[in-house]
Amino acid sequence: MKTTLYCLLVFACCALACKRNKTPSPYIQLGYETTGCSNPWSAEIDGNVALEVSLRKWLDEEKDIQAHELKIVRVSAGDGCYACHCKTGHEIRIGVSADDVKKAEDLGFTKR
Repeated sequence: MKTTLYCLLVFACCALACKRNKTPSPYIQLGYETTGCSNPWSAEIDGNVALEVSLRKWLDEEKDIQAHELKIVRVSAGDGCYACHCKTGHEIRIGVSADDVKKAEDLGFTKR
């Protein structure tokens, strides 16, 4: 019984310590659920790595938005159709400064 209580206490302390060490991002987090082909960027690029590089360049050079953080995450299975308006199940997440939030929201990004 004492061993079980001791293990639970150690586990609880470790779990709390992990949460305290997590540093929040200094940037405002925004997301955009990608579609089959009606995204605001026009390039058709295969693969997430090429898309991340191209999207970062497009945001910076074409839209004057500095994406300090950018990642593509799977959020659902998608709509299961191939029309341009269908959701792909991927979300583009960016971290931007307060100055760039309005410009990103105008493109369809929303706060997370």
